[in-house]
Amino acid sequence: MDRYPSLAQISLLTSSSDALGNFDFMRNLNAHSVQTPVKPGKPCALSAQICRKVMGSVRTQGRKMDSTLLSPYLPLERATDSPLTPSHVAEQDANPRPQAHQTYFVDFQNKPQCQTTCIKSSHSGTTVKSPSKYRKEQWIEHQPEIHRLYIKEGQQLSTVKARMDSNGFHATEPMYKRKFKQWGWKKYRKIHHYTKSKESSAQPSHDNEIMVRSRTPDSKMTACFSVAHSAIVPYTSQAQFAVGKPTMMQPIELDKNMQTILLNIRSLYVGWIDQGKWKTANPRKVEERVYDDFLIEIAVALQNFGSLGPKVGGLGMQKVFRTLEKIVANCSLFSLPTIWQAFRMMREGFADIAERFLSFAVEWATIRLGIYHPFVKAIIGLRNIEQTDPCMLEQALSRTYLSCIEHVKAKLTPSHSTTLFLWADFVAYFGGGSMAERREVVDGLQPLIERSEAEHGRDHDYTLELLRMKLFVLRLTESMPDDAEVLARDLLDRVDRRMEDGATLEGFLLVLRRGLQRTLGYLCYARGDLKTAVIHLEDHLSHGVLDELDSFVLYYLEQWYTQLGELDEAGRKRQGRISLSEDPDALAR
Repeated sequence: MDRYPSLAQISLLTSSSDALGNFDFMRNLNAHSVQTPVKPGKPCALSAQICRKVMGSVRTQGRKMDSTLLSPYLPLERATDSPLTPSHVAEQDANPRPQAHQTYFVDFQNKPQCQTTCIKSSHSGTTVKSPSKYRKEQWIEHQPEIHRLYIKEGQQLSTVKARMDSNGFHATEPMYKRKFKQWGWKKYRKIHHYTKSKESSAQPSHDNEIMVRSRTPDSKMTACFSVAHSAIVPYTSQAQFAVGKPTMMQPIELDKNMQTILLNIRSLYVGWIDQGKWKTANPRKVEERVYDDFLIEIAVALQNFGSLGPKVGGLGMQKVFRTLEKIVANCSLFSLPTIWQAFRMMREGFADIAERFLSFAVEWATIRLGIYHPFVKAIIGLRNIEQTDPCMLEQALSRTYLSCIEHVKAKLTPSHSTTLFLWADFVAYFGGGSMAERREVVDGLQPLIERSEAEHGRDHDYTLELLRMKLFVLRLTESMPDDAEVLARDLLDRVDRRMEDGATLEGFLLVLRRGLQRTLGYLCYARGDLKTAVIHLEDHLSHGVLDELDSFVLYYLEQWYTQLGELDEAGRKRQGRISLSEDPDALAR
């Protein structure tokens, strides 16, 4: 019996309070999951007593979860019995735990250098010199290539070693293993086993035919975060799946724990949609979408942490923890897809930083919202699934998110800006949506763009916002790269016109222009125009090194200059990247 609920099941089970009463097993669920509400006005103290309440309310198939895993009070240090008063909360707002940074990020300083040893090449029979421990600069230089082979492509360690040997980087397998441990990468055996189990569980069968109509996923699908916030990077999705249309509901008994989690998630989403607290569509108040900007910072830091290394990536993570509490304070609907990035990190070998992120989210949500709020219960439940059945997590989240989109369609219209934004976010965070559905989003945005141009002007902030949302969907649709490049150039011209009219290149316009230059660089490289791609990325860096994405840009410029034969320029980019890794505080200066 398949435990995965279909979209139709979620929609029927949770469409309204009246509909919930029509299912006997849902009445049992409500009796099972009811909790005593927190008294209004009473602060939620981080005490051992509340910790026990939270842990006592979460069970998995009759077993208590490990309190060290689920406790929202142990994200950085061991919890104490001293409650956290409102004054302490204010103090944390102003001074976010700097000491924890040293616990989770590797310090390569003060490492003793070792003597060199001789090893024999298995290919040529010649003896080559190999340092028993390379200097930190050498490891940093080769880390992106090792990450690509070992983590992204899933190559065995022996294969990675052979490939790196052929590139002149001679290290032994124990050296790699020690370095992987420092970087927080999981062993290949675990990743390989998980990938195989995920692939086998995703195969369609007679039993789960009602759940997913399998479609062949795009092998080149890029699951990036929102281009609407100028944060595109060439990041290959780990979420290679497609969700089918809902089919007729079958009378199967859903797992009680899964029912509870899905209801918590959907009640969180639908409640905020119904109260009108979701994305504000007022074109004169684009700044009200500021929560999305915070979330994009989180997505950037989480997705690039592995490629950038602990020091540069760690700088982004410090910003993440300073902004995360601003998001959960208002419990934005956009938060849960961002939480998904942390679970994706677990698959890619960065479990420590992902666990820290999730614990921090639960802690702040507990302080602001209470331990029984759907957001808190949803995250705890998702961590539960990750531990007991990780293959279920991706499908559960994606189907629940689709259910929310269906709710918005029914409540508003398919062409409403909120509906279209939700669809675009779904493409970004889950790599979801069929080709026809993506085209539908593109076609639906066009009337909104034309209306905004007529009412507010071609270069108005809200018009630009809609255009880059359209660019975002085009960028992730493999059959539309030419359309994406044309639109990106048009957007760049509009930004330049704003500057000619006296606008200052800062804030919104600066972020947009830098993002467009990155996007054009990647699009030009994809169609083989390497020289133009380099020009666009150099233009991106002309504004200075402003965030951790710039280290990623430096890496690509290094690779592209090497392909063009300009080795001196490639060396300068490599040195800039290494310098940034050694001094991440340079971004703040």
